[in-house]
Amino acid sequence: MKTLTLAALVLFCGLACGKAEPMVPTIPRDAVHPSLPPELVDQRMLSEVARYLYRWYVDEADIEQASNFPDLILWIGLSTPPLDEEDRSIFATIHLPRQSITVQLKKADYFIEETKTAVKSSGFKITSVSRGQVPPALPTGYAEIKMDMEKLKEHLFATRHQLDFPQDILIKRLKAELVAELAQEKISVMDDPAAAQTIYVGSLSPLANDIWAYWENKKWLVHCTSDIDLANPAVWSQEHIRIRWFDTFTQVVVSMEEAAGSNRFMTRDQIGRALYNCIVLGKRIQIAPAAMPELAKPKILHRR
Repeated sequence: MKTLTLAALVLFCGLACGKAEPMVPTIPRDAVHPSLPPELVDQRMLSEVARYLYRWYVDEADIEQASNFPDLILWIGLSTPPLDEEDRSIFATIHLPRQSITVQLKKADYFIEETKTAVKSSGFKITSVSRGQVPPALPTGYAEIKMDMEKLKEHLFATRHQLDFPQDILIKRLKAELVAELAQEKISVMDDPAAAQTIYVGSLSPLANDIWAYWENKKWLVHCTSDIDLANPAVWSQEHIRIRWFDTFTQVVVSMEEAAGSNRFMTRDQIGRALYNCIVLGKRIQIAPAAMPELAKPKILHRR
């Protein structure tokens, strides 16, 4: 599923499941390359990577294929490209060779001179997940990590309903950001001004600075993401937010081959998974027309 996206206007509280202890991956003593940051092979981080993939990407075929082996193999390494002198961000890659899945991560650490803003994330965050880009052999400088498959499956099953949602203040800010973006794009916020707006928001991941939501009235999937941790007030004071939306009527295809070269479409499978995470596992919130933010001055947001 490529860069799914949803901006949230709501909060969820329900189906709470106690947080299970992360299972411990088996890490051979000679496997970890000395140049790798310890947090990249931290058991809690790898456990969250697995849970993120389980919720948003893997399907039945992946689970069945993985069950044929005693371990889940991960190839972990740094992949930092050439950066500006002031940019100290670190990039990393996790390959799952048997599943042909690649996870890209970034630990942001740079300064925006124009706004005098330091952009620094609390740790590595997932920026993208793709398939079919795994090298044929363990790349130089990478570590091969093995996670016990049975323990991992038990952990994922036990935490499949573990949900973490944004605080009310974050929801309000996201709502205002989305409305401001729509104003800038000259898009009507409400097709029927007298109708209450129904929104569903999905659970947050500690490894992704993004929020997904489904706007039922418009039948939109909306995504909000940032390099800065969303809980950081600097996000709101400096407006480093990216917002995208997908019309589930007009921007859906069966295969991305139908819209080659475009990032404005989602497949039916991607939409189905997003709707499950937002509607089934998420929280339904209704916003009265009077509670919607007014279309005041448009704010300049970074929209991709």
